[in-house]
Amino acid sequence: MSVEPYVVPEAAAVAPGKTAYGRIVRERGTMRIAIFLVLAIFVVRPAYLAIRDYQLNQKQWPALDPDKAGLSVLGIQTKDRAGRKAPYVVRSSNKSFQIRYREEDEREQNEDDQTEESKDRGGNNPGATHQTNQGAVVPMDELYKVCPTVMTGRNFASASIEQDVRPVFEDKYWRVTVDLTPEGQSRYYQYSSKHEKEKLAFIIGDEVIACPLMEAMNTGSLTLEPIWIKADAQRLADLINKKK
Repeated sequence: MSVEPYVVPEAAAVAPGKTAYGRIVRERGTMRIAIFLVLAIFVVRPAYLAIRDYQLNQKQWPALDPDKAGLSVLGIQTKDRAGRKAPYVVRSSNKSFQIRYREEDEREQNEDDQTEESKDRGGNNPGATHQTNQGAVVPMDELYKVCPTVMTGRNFASASIEQDVRPVFEDKYWRVTVDLTPEGQSRYYQYSSKHEKEKLAFIIGDEVIACPLMEAMNTGSLTLEPIWIKADAQRLADLINKKK
């Protein structure tokens, strides 16, 4: 009787990479990839964004001219500054925003003028009156001329609207979320850092659509609320999205 040598069947042969060593190599390779992805997400990307933001916020942007045919965002001084009281107030009336002269400052100016006039007349100023604009709406031409243009329509990338309801009064309003371009983000951050708690006026033509309060922050989006009229919210969003 002859004995034939035993040959391992091909199907039973150990495939390359099926050994414990192969598994360890693959697992280590997978682990390296996972670590790289984690570093990219939590370290590399934030570092890149921080460097980009720093560069943008250090850039000196040229002054903007208002876009009277489109969207202009003006900085409105509604907070006292060192050596200068706020000349304006923002009021909401009949579901619209109005920028008015500050009445207190006008009265003080009125009293000072009357005092000076009284001195000129030897201290006797019976019934003298001085006409002022106290509490009146500020003309749009003055706003465009006096207030700095912080952004225009080209500084926004996109916009979306959503409806909400005030819980107490149960009346509807609309919220517009606007996304800023890198330049818009930089301009907003630089301006809001120096004028925190003042107002921005989003103006289309001669109509104030929204007046949000500024917070000093480096952000890529702003939320504008409340906007009382849906057509105004839609017009603002459409203008930013360049819908015809």
